[in-house]
Amino acid sequence: MDKKRFLKKVGYLFGAFLLLLPILAFAFETKFPVIPGVPSPSDFTSFVNYLYYFLLIVGSMVSLLSLIYGGIIYFFSGGNPGKTFFAKQQIYASFTGLGILLLSFVILNFLNPNLTITRLPNVPTISGPGLAPLIPPEQRVISYWELPIGELEDDVLNKTSALIQPVDLSKPVEDLVKELENESIYLQTLLQSCKCSNLKSECDNQCSGLGCKDLLGGTADKIDLCPNLGEIQAQENKIKAVQVRLKTAWKPLLIASIDAKIAMVKLIAARSLLKECLPSPMDLKTFLGIQDMEGIEKKEFFDDTSSKKHPLTFYCDLDEDLVLHMSENMGMAIYQLELERDRDIDDSITTPGTPPGPPENPHIGVTKTPVPSGPFQNSQLPFSAEYRITITAKQQKLTNIQFQYECKVSKEGSSIPCPNLNPSIPTPPVEISPGNPFTFSYRQIYTTGFQNSLVIDTIKVKATPAGVSNQTGIASVSIAIGSPPTGCFVFDQSWSANPTYKADLESAIAFLVSSYPTYASKVCSGGTLELRYNPAGLYNYWGYYHGTWIEFFPLGAANARYILIHEACHALVDRISSLWPQYTSYPGIFNETPRCFYSYGADLYEERLCEAVTFYAIPCSRNANFNLTYPIHYQFVKNHVYQ
Repeated sequence: MDKKRFLKKVGYLFGAFLLLLPILAFAFETKFPVIPGVPSPSDFTSFVNYLYYFLLIVGSMVSLLSLIYGGIIYFFSGGNPGKTFFAKQQIYASFTGLGILLLSFVILNFLNPNLTITRLPNVPTISGPGLAPLIPPEQRVISYWELPIGELEDDVLNKTSALIQPVDLSKPVEDLVKELENESIYLQTLLQSCKCSNLKSECDNQCSGLGCKDLLGGTADKIDLCPNLGEIQAQENKIKAVQVRLKTAWKPLLIASIDAKIAMVKLIAARSLLKECLPSPMDLKTFLGIQDMEGIEKKEFFDDTSSKKHPLTFYCDLDEDLVLHMSENMGMAIYQLELERDRDIDDSITTPGTPPGPPENPHIGVTKTPVPSGPFQNSQLPFSAEYRITITAKQQKLTNIQFQYECKVSKEGSSIPCPNLNPSIPTPPVEISPGNPFTFSYRQIYTTGFQNSLVIDTIKVKATPAGVSNQTGIASVSIAIGSPPTGCFVFDQSWSANPTYKADLESAIAFLVSSYPTYASKVCSGGTLELRYNPAGLYNYWGYYHGTWIEFFPLGAANARYILIHEACHALVDRISSLWPQYTSYPGIFNETPRCFYSYGADLYEERLCEAVTFYAIPCSRNANFNLTYPIHYQFVKNHVYQ
């Protein structure tokens, strides 16, 4: 029975200890009275140390008060034996308590002064692969990313409403389109009076009779051909005037719709990050209560939010890599929409055969120059080459600057690493201002092991322009040594007119053969593919596939890699007979129109395929995420062209 009672008491004591644990944890958050020479508690060991001195002082004060109380009772006892005895006992107990407290402190300090200082033993820091050094709690910083969901939702609503309020922007466009249609129908009616028989009775509708074509060309003949020529010309001028009004009305509608799309892109990015928030996101009211505490840092994913926070603003502890990835994707999507918004309406009506060049980043300029530039002969090895890099802020000041270096050696039959850099890539500056570019250089030494190789050296610069999301600028150059791998691609004698363009094409061929050997081997399955240069050009084309050879024109000189892969795709369709039926029968393939440099040819399905083939090898800055923007073409090209 006694044993059970003892165990029961032990259980009660243990339960009480567990109940006191939350109070002990809360104690670390409480401000304690200052005791001279004793630090304020911040963890368990310092709390025990503080508690020891605190109880020592409290015990001394209680003993002193007890002594005073016993003295007062003794003074007023009036000779009463009972009160006198009680007072003596009180005074005796007080002295005993003070003595015990004093002796405990003296004995502990005499035996070992460190016994009065509670601390955890020094544990050596464990280090090794994948283990970061422990950070003291007082130095830890928790970053919370601000996600203004409510403000972004309001922005989407406002910019969507701007399409119809206070004026419906689509109404004048619809009216003018209908007017243009009616005027065009009327012009067709007027043109019906133009007949070859007006020139000569024996002329047919195509004016193909004897001598009929000779009658065409002069003003008088046109009047004879079209008796109502003046009315036709007036109607044509009227249609041109309607077209001008239509462009004027279309512009604000285009701008407003793209602004709404940009707002939606931002909202989608914020909601995606909110889903990744672990633990659950913190609302505005809760964050305002902790933002002034030490170790709490606020980061803004959007730079253009209002200083007055929307109630539906959330704060998340997010992975930095995830935030950077989302920022890059959002930035590229917005950049593509901004290009479309800022482009004049007339630019969207492009003459067939005039593909625009690849868009440069409007915020970051990166140039890279090898000195000397080559090409080099194997007999010149070993030699040293210097790369000079210049980074320019085109519009706003650049911050959060990051450098990324990539190098690849294309060499048939073996794989060798790139030469070491001397000196290494420098630490990025804190900022780069317009008019004050940042430059640096490094050298590489090429030994005899680089015979018949091509070295492709790339610098990527990521930065945040003021008021704009993250941007990326890229500069890539190559050095050809000897005879790099060329596959089935051969040059004819015409390239002596443009050796620089030829060197760029040699680099493009080495890139294609080494990076995508399966695609190159399929193209080369039909034998040699000759590359010719035509300095006269052909309309506004960059290149043209002629069945057994590809013709290159001066307009495409800055885009050798793109033209080679694109035109080689036409050769692939010609040489692999099964590819085109597979493409045309692929589910959903005609629902997408991949295009990067082409501004025409949406109805030319082979151009769609070849644009997709090029996208796979060369990411297009207008559609950075090929696999997300055109998922059907991405899967087809991946499975049927590059594998």
